[in-house]
Amino acid sequence: MSQRKPDLNSGLETNYAEDMPGGNAEYVPITPEAPESMYLQPKWVADNEPLHGAHTKPPSPFRSRRLRILLVTAIALVCIGIGVGVGVAISRAKTGDSEGDAPPSAKTSSTTSPTATAAPKRLNVLAAVHGNGIVTPDAKQLVDEKGDLAFDSHPFPFKDNLFGRIKCFSLLHQLGSNGDEDMRIFHACESTGFYKLEAGPIEKSRNTEPVQKYDDLEQDGFRIISIIWGAGELRERSVHEKVFKAGLKREMVTFSNEFFGQTSHPGPDGGIPPGVVFYRSARNRPIRTLYSMENGTRPFDFS
Repeated sequence: MSQRKPDLNSGLETNYAEDMPGGNAEYVPITPEAPESMYLQPKWVADNEPLHGAHTKPPSPFRSRRLRILLVTAIALVCIGIGVGVGVAISRAKTGDSEGDAPPSAKTSSTTSPTATAAPKRLNVLAAVHGNGIVTPDAKQLVDEKGDLAFDSHPFPFKDNLFGRIKCFSLLHQLGSNGDEDMRIFHACESTGFYKLEAGPIEKSRNTEPVQKYDDLEQDGFRIISIIWGAGELRERSVHEKVFKAGLKREMVTFSNEFFGQTSHPGPDGGIPPGVVFYRSARNRPIRTLYSMENGTRPFDFS
């Protein structure tokens, strides 16, 4: 379909289109009031409302109010979330400060063991007598790095105050250092071999016995720990009771067969019988020692 061109003197600018869909096409003059009509449109469009406004409707009051409610709710939730986050951050910051101020010992590391490894027990020398003298300091020097004691008896490694006579060695010691627990007595005379006392089961140590304890023979911490006479230890209750009562009465101890109720020679052969009494004068007091050769007498010391 073709249209003829309008008269050039018509005074109005017009646009023509050929083969436009929609049937007849007419020109719409371009005027300031209708800038949208710059292009040729079908007549049915021009007779109706403008194209850009064909599907617009004023917003529903109900829908607008619902949108406002949703918007306010969303903003409120965001504010609440921000407030909670700030509170948690402040709380964590305070907790971190308090942990940083705590001493290192108050913190627990997940890499450390909850229980520390216990140190191995060692033999602890409490008192020692060789011949007719106290040798406790020298005996302590015999403890090696493992906590054991090893020495020869030919002769014993101590100063000889009775040259030419057979002497004996009495050693009161303990495995560890827990009160009066696991106290042991070693006693031997010269030329009886090599000895090793181990920091372990008492069965591994020759000539060593746990000390004899009678619970009823104790008063205010005063107790008899061990009695040595000659070449052996006296463990009988009757002997312990006699020495204990002598201490309570502040009497002297006489180192003889008669006092200890013995009838056979105490030994050693070729030597003078030694006598030793290890005791504790009171609770939490150090070990004390009575010692003498045969027929000597000694008093208890309760100072």
